Amino acid sequence: MVSVPTVVPSDNLFPTATPGSKLAPSLTSIFQRYLTLGASTGEPNSPIEVEVLTRAIETGSISAVDYERAYAEFQSCMVRHGIDLPWNKGADGVYYPPFQPNTLPFTPEQYGAALDVCQPVMDTVQWSYQVQQDNPDLLANQPEAIVACLRRHGLVDASYTPDQLDHDWDYGQGAGLPQFPFDPLDPVANACMASQGYLYVEAP
Repeated sequence: MVSVPTVVPSDNLFPTATPGSKLAPSLTSIFQRYLTLGASTGEPNSPIEVEVLTRAIETGSISAVDYERAYAEFQSCMVRHGIDLPWNKGADGVYYPPFQPNTLPFTPEQYGAALDVCQPVMDTVQWSYQVQQDNPDLLANQPEAIVACLRRHGLVDASYTPDQLDHDWDYGQGAGLPQFPFDPLDPVANACMASQGYLYVEAP
């Protein structure tokens, strides 16, 4: 098996920022921002998004039950559009897209077309829950958020920096695979990275 690192673009609502900057003053303000996003862009939130985010604003967090309901709505939509491919649940309780081998009974184009229709069903809940679960400090800088998550779980010590993470990751895009001081396939470490769009998976 070969480890394949892949970076997924960050959410355009929260672009990569300078070290130390915050996504928002509070988690509740992120829920509020996503709830009003549809009205400002002309793309209304789905009913499940409105329900979950409204309750999250009242309680201060998205419950695991509400997140599972939103994910179930998304998967039901995907199946209706011919894609029966459950996502993988990370150690953080968040579902992530699975690596797609060439043996799947649908094309990347078919998968992408289904995502275009179904992802809006839960995407604001998805992103909000990722922040809640893996970035409680609401750090806007992705490498900084990953390192904070790794430190929080005791996978690296205080000497490991966001710059070092970037260096280790960039090495894997060139001459060889990243040489991290932690196992990137450890479920917790993998979730810390995936929550910020750094998908590191094993491929045949």
